[in-house]
Amino acid sequence: WKKIWRDIADSCSDDWRRMSNNLRELWENGSKKLSAFGDDIQAWWKKLGETTQVSGRKGLKSNLTQDVIDEIVSKPKGNRPDPKTYLSQEYIEEHLKQFEGGAAYILPESDYDLYYRGVPEIAREDGTLFVTSEEYLNRVLQEADGDLAYVEKALGYPTGSLSEGNFKIVGIDNPSSYDISMPSGNEAGANSEWIPGGYTSGGVPEAVVHNVPNDSNVIDINTVRLERK
Repeated sequence: WKKIWRDIADSCSDDWRRMSNNLRELWENGSKKLSAFGDDIQAWWKKLGETTQVSGRKGLKSNLTQDVIDEIVSKPKGNRPDPKTYLSQEYIEEHLKQFEGGAAYILPESDYDLYYRGVPEIAREDGTLFVTSEEYLNRVLQEADGDLAYVEKALGYPTGSLSEGNFKIVGIDNPSSYDISMPSGNEAGANSEWIPGGYTSGGVPEAVVHNVPNDSNVIDINTVRLERK
């Protein structure tokens, strides 16, 4: 939030200065300045919306206003638009570069044993799998210091949806080999916390990979214990 307000202040200070000048001149020159002042107010609100939109890597903007986000999320899963229709190609390419160092997926050990142990692929029923970058997952786990609630919030799980215990971390060395893409919200793993733009509701970058082989030459499996603190 500090960064958001700093961006707002940096981008809008000139607008405030101009509006203040026009307001002062309005008192001096009468109604001739009223129209210009109104135009400045409209421009400032527009810039405010652009400044607070979902941000991408290296400050790139996704151009998703809150109205657009709400409209996409309101559509039922299966009917949400392709991200290519509302995100620029540049934004998508830069976003996916964050996964070049590897991707990772974390899940309860019990779920891993039930759904993925011994099966051909690490994937949901539609062949997809939500992942974050290995770098970001390591950072989240380090900051969490074993706190399950912190991990839930950062990775966009509904509060209280995960149980304490051991978790499996599935590392994917070369996610670009498995059709890595921007999530659309139509995936089987998209939950009630999903938002468009390629970030979890907790601000962690996410992507989708497809049909990842359950092969030790492709994935690494590690274990971590998480508890509510």
